[in-house]
Amino acid sequence: MTSHTILTLSAMLLASGAFAGMVAGLLGVGGGVVLVPVLSLLLGFLGISDDIAMHIAVATSLTVIIATAISSARAHRAKRALDLSTVRRWMPAMALGALTGALLARTISGDVLRVLFVALAFIVGISFIRGPGKTAPKRNMTLPTIGHYAVALLIGTLSAWLGIGGGSMSVPTLQATGLSVHKAVGTSALLGLAIAIPGAIGFMIAGQGVTGRPVGSVGYVYWPAALTLAATAALLAPVGAKLAHRLDQQRLRQIFGIFLLLAGSNMLVKTWS
Repeated sequence: MTSHTILTLSAMLLASGAFAGMVAGLLGVGGGVVLVPVLSLLLGFLGISDDIAMHIAVATSLTVIIATAISSARAHRAKRALDLSTVRRWMPAMALGALTGALLARTISGDVLRVLFVALAFIVGISFIRGPGKTAPKRNMTLPTIGHYAVALLIGTLSAWLGIGGGSMSVPTLQATGLSVHKAVGTSALLGLAIAIPGAIGFMIAGQGVTGRPVGSVGYVYWPAALTLAATAALLAPVGAKLAHRLDQQRLRQIFGIFLLLAGSNMLVKTWS
């Protein structure tokens, strides 16, 4: 690999980390929806087999989300935008789901993970662009305790498979249970830790002995990329969190929705090419 290529890839990682951190702070989505497509592209440049590239992208994304979740959650806490009762209720089941999902991910093919990610990108992207209905009355969804556990377990498992912090699923769910958009975003940012930490550990365990991984990997986690991305992501997450309380959230969601549709389309083309 030439020095020019290394510099190009490093610049791409730093810029992507900054964008992911900003998005994490603004929308409480952890940044994985940005990181996974970028990492998938990077691993292709490095010649990593498609059979394991998506697993490495997902695992590395979860590792970066540890940094963005901590940074973003601290900024939201300063704005009093955390619901700690929800965190205490959701965190154990969410962590269990993430660890289980990561350990089982080795049995899932890379193409299946790509299809799942594309489905998420399209569903969330379209919902972000459409926005909430203007005429529909606001309804607070009431869940029994077991219902909260089941939702948290499901979000944790799916998020581990997709390499995301779960905000694309937990933010709308938390809003439906009655939290304001700002509290839902802040709470989701902290809950991202319950997904990222056990998920990253699970992928490091599951990837042991897998051949074809890039140098510097522990299990499926590619640490050189993870550390580079985390450096700028953690710096920009607090900035995004502060802007979240000042900017037009719906316009931001629409712009991000368009990005998700483009990222999903690109990955779909890669899956079927």
